[in-house]
Amino acid sequence: MRCGSGIIRAPRSAEDETVNATLPLRLQCSAAVRMNRFFGHLVIEPHSARFEPSGLGNKLNLEPAVTVTQSTSPIIVVHGRWLAPWMNTGVVLTDAATLGTGTAVLGFRGGIRRTIVSALREAGFEVEDHATATSAGGNLGSVAELERFRSQRRAP
Repeated sequence: MRCGSGIIRAPRSAEDETVNATLPLRLQCSAAVRMNRFFGHLVIEPHSARFEPSGLGNKLNLEPAVTVTQSTSPIIVVHGRWLAPWMNTGVVLTDAATLGTGTAVLGFRGGIRRTIVSALREAGFEVEDHATATSAGGNLGSVAELERFRSQRRAP
């Protein structure tokens, strides 16, 4: 298969979609929580995926940074096919104890999506991986919006 750069690559197989991720996995990311943007890490451990805020940039927000932990399935992964590679993957975490009906949408660069999905599955989560044209999940700020997005994806 010829790529845009002229490099010849072998076609992808089903085996290429599986990436071995060692748990715990810790990945740098940003998180949109309500009207705030925080910086930190996604930490994936057995039966737990959490956003841990870190860094001085988080002090610039009006609200304090929060740790968001999800321990139930499914976890939603959204990737925008037409977005720039450094901002095309989002992981949506819900944590009723911390956020109520809100969500935390974690933003990642595109090349890391398969590693994230593999690690989440290894941690025991069911993963819903949604491809969109131009969204990485940034518009899913509440559980109601998340449910509407999921129902639209299931419709024929």
